[in-house]
Amino acid sequence: MPRLREDSRELVRLKADATEPEMRNWLSQMNRHKQRLEQKPDGKIPEFQFLTEQECLKAIDKDTQLETDADYRLALSKLRGAAKDRFVPLAMAALTKYAAANDDPSRLRPYFATPVDDAIFDRYKMLHTGKVDDLPSPGEPVMGEKGQVDEVFDSYYTIGPGGWSHSGVGLSGSPFSMDNYTDAVKGFKEAHEGHGPISSSDLQPFFKEPVNEALLQKLFQNESASPR
Repeated sequence: MPRLREDSRELVRLKADATEPEMRNWLSQMNRHKQRLEQKPDGKIPEFQFLTEQECLKAIDKDTQLETDADYRLALSKLRGAAKDRFVPLAMAALTKYAAANDDPSRLRPYFATPVDDAIFDRYKMLHTGKVDDLPSPGEPVMGEKGQVDEVFDSYYTIGPGGWSHSGVGLSGSPFSMDNYTDAVKGFKEAHEGHGPISSSDLQPFFKEPVNEALLQKLFQNESASPR
């Protein structure tokens, strides 16, 4: 995450636009995000280097509740998504300049308009080899992430010369959110005299639409194991 300087333009603008309590909440949220990343550095991705102060602040909701492990994981997933959104256009431009899709993403380095950390290339793999002209369509993904930092919350990004996409392997791309999950738990407790669910399958009837059972089970296990 970029360090927010006291004299930064974005902070000056926010101070002008926000009330004093709002600004305190915002800065408090930023500090809590940073502390979490210091405690759990595996939540960082090298794409953070492209995240500007403005985008960092935009990704952090000053009113976000940060109490449970899942709260923090979802918040940091949003930050990782914002950082990857910044990296994607650079990769697209590099792929467009690169005459052929190669099996080594690091060979794209000379074609990036902005210097890219070696650690970023370690997070991606090539999905096609051969010439770009041989791709089925300009939007065909050529490179994609090897995996996600948090498989419950993070999205999977793929990039091609003519476009990019992200799909949810976790909550970020699923039809349900943490709010829906919380509502389902609340609904279950109301229907069972305050008693909580024993298994993830107990919650399925309390979602407005069916959700992926494997994903729900992971989230249920994580939430059950989180200290309160």
